[in-house]
Amino acid sequence: MHKVTKEQMDSIIACMTDPVNGKDGEVFDALELSPYDYCQNGGELEFINVIYKRDIEDKIDEAKSYPEDYFDEDRAAEIKAGAKLTADDLERVKANHIKSCEEDESAHYATISEVTDGIRSIFVAYIDSSWGQGGININEFLGFYISDQATRYALSQMDDMIFLRLTD
Repeated sequence: MHKVTKEQMDSIIACMTDPVNGKDGEVFDALELSPYDYCQNGGELEFINVIYKRDIEDKIDEAKSYPEDYFDEDRAAEIKAGAKLTADDLERVKANHIKSCEEDESAHYATISEVTDGIRSIFVAYIDSSWGQGGININEFLGFYISDQATRYALSQMDDMIFLRLTD
């Protein structure tokens, strides 16, 4: 969990009750949260792999241009000769990319963390990743939410990312 002051929690709650204002990102940045705070404050990190759909689309485009890197010799020759990728081909490229992301130590992870001032609690979701010797860094703020369940639901509705192991 992340611990904040009463004033910081007031700012978070204010931006949650006025989402049109668009100040939530500024409030998040001002908190200067560290992914290391979570464990130091008694929390246990859950690694929810994040797969960006644009990355899958890039892999599909790459498979069209360099089919020999993705398919057996016969299928690669068919694609080079102009054959379209089948649904099975697309699923294979997608599955291979997801598997490589799961195995990648510098992959992107969604973190759902409780934020508390000792009296009130909310949840925050953000994307973090390992930067090698640079450690773990928060890359992208996703939002503040009233509960863990609300956070998971909001993430499940994001159409530009796939979250692996999002449900309990």
